[in-house]
Amino acid sequence: MIARPILFSAPMVRAMLDGSKTQTRRVIKPQPRSNGKIFNARAGEIRCEQDNLPPSALLWDVGKHRVTVCDLDGTLQLCCPYGVPGDTLWVKESIQRDEALGQASSFAADCTPTKATEWAWKRKALPGMFMPKVLSRITLEVTGVRVERVQDISEADAVAEGVHAVEVPTCVVQNGYTIPARAAYETLWCDINGAQSWADNPWVWVVEFRRVKP
Repeated sequence: MIARPILFSAPMVRAMLDGSKTQTRRVIKPQPRSNGKIFNARAGEIRCEQDNLPPSALLWDVGKHRVTVCDLDGTLQLCCPYGVPGDTLWVKESIQRDEALGQASSFAADCTPTKATEWAWKRKALPGMFMPKVLSRITLEVTGVRVERVQDISEADAVAEGVHAVEVPTCVVQNGYTIPARAAYETLWCDINGAQSWADNPWVWVVEFRRVKP
């Protein structure tokens, strides 16, 4: 079992803490190419098959120690940087100096104090990417990994991403109307990855997890 770091924003940290977030999608880098061919990597063997599947189809292999996808010509093999089921992820999140606590710090997501007794940085806030492992409070166990296009996300999976349907009031409909969770996730995805990122429909790692700490 391997422990790896993973970065989350404050809203996603809060969603994990309240139990509503059990999935995350991360862009595969570099992007594998597919034109209707599918590839499968097993035990070092790269096997190319012609099939009638649509261009969005791509086979991937979940091995004992890694999850692998292959590029169109079979030369690019990509291993999932988030591990395989059974591995753990320690969450990196932003922390901040808490003036009320003197030299101590708190998590930016919910102002919960960290276990640090001193603030070791010159800045008043530390971005999550720089948070040391010793201060991580959330540990996740990977329960599943798969590969798909980001636009393949279902309504149920959008909810599992910690996004909920949103009630939007209007002057026409007094009771408002509902934006589906999938549409809300599209907005979130573009906020994080850029305005064109949803339309680009990249391949993503879909990592499913359960929280084991706290």
